[in-house]
Amino acid sequence: MLFERDITKQIIKDLKQHEIVILHGTRQTGKTSITRLVAKNSNFTEENTFFFDFEDKSYRKLFNFESGGENLLKNILKIENIDANKKNLVIFDEIQLLDDPSNLLKLIHDKFPNLRIIATGSSSLQMKHKFSDSLSGRKSVFIVEPLNFDEFLRFKKQDKLLNIRTIFKESGYLEIADIIKANKDSFENLFDEYLTYGGYPEVVLTNSKKDKIRKLHSISDAYIQKDIREFANIENITAYNNLLKYLAINSGNLINISSVCASLGIVKETVNKYISVLTETFVIDKAQPKVLII
Repeated sequence: MLFERDITKQIIKDLKQHEIVILHGTRQTGKTSITRLVAKNSNFTEENTFFFDFEDKSYRKLFNFESGGENLLKNILKIENIDANKKNLVIFDEIQLLDDPSNLLKLIHDKFPNLRIIATGSSSLQMKHKFSDSLSGRKSVFIVEPLNFDEFLRFKKQDKLLNIRTIFKESGYLEIADIIKANKDSFENLFDEYLTYGGYPEVVLTNSKKDKIRKLHSISDAYIQKDIREFANIENITAYNNLLKYLAINSGNLINISSVCASLGIVKETVNKYISVLTETFVIDKAQPKVLII
C-alpha cells in the first residue's frame, strides 16, 4: 500500500514542465515509492509509465552506452516499447549507478522533449561526483527526507489525530482545546515513538520494537558500508562515529572546531572533512547564526 507524501503534489506540478525531476536523499526515505505515487496521481497511465531500476545490472548495461548518441538512445527506448514522440513518463531509479548519468539525462531532455523524466539517487556523494553542470537549467531537484509528523500519523492510519492537527493549524488551539486535551495521551505516545525511532517509512510501518531497531541498524550499516567506506574513503570509522556522537550530544549548541579536535584527538582538516561528509549525506545540517543589524 502506498501512503501519500506531502512532496508529491509539487513533484507532479514540476513534472508538467520540460524539466528533469531529480529526487535524492538518504537511503530508505521512500524515493522509489514517491515515484510510483507520482505516476499514479499524474496524467500518465500505466501504459505510458516506464520504470528502470539500475540496481538491475541488465539495465545498467543497456543505458551505459559510450557512443551512438541520439539514434542509439532512440533504439534503446524503442526496444523497451517507449515511443519517444509521445508523452511518456520514464523513471530511472538509483541513477547514480550509471557511469555517466548526466549525459543520459541531458540527451533525453534535449532530443526527446515529449518524454518526462524522474530520476532518483540514494548516494549524494556519488550524485555529486557524477553529475555535471550540463544539467543546469534542465532539472528540478527535490530532497526526500524521512517522514514528518503529519506523514507519520498518515502511515500509522491515525486519521483522527491528523484531522485534529489540520484543524489546529487552520484555526488555532482555542478552537479545539478540549478535543486536543481529550487526545493528549494518544498524541504523546505516538510522538514519543516518532522521536525514538524516527521517520524512515519502513521503520514506521514495523510494529515490533525489536524489528524497528533491526531495520535501523540495517540502514546504518548500509550507510557506513556504501557512503562512508566506498565513496567518502573514510577508513577510521571509530573517529567518524565519535565525532557523530559528539555532535549529537551538543546538538543545538555552537560548535568550536578547536574544542572538537582537543576532545576527540582528531586534526582540524579531518574534522572539517567528516563534517562535510555528514552534511552531504544528510545526517546533519548546519544552522547558521543570524546576525542582528541595528
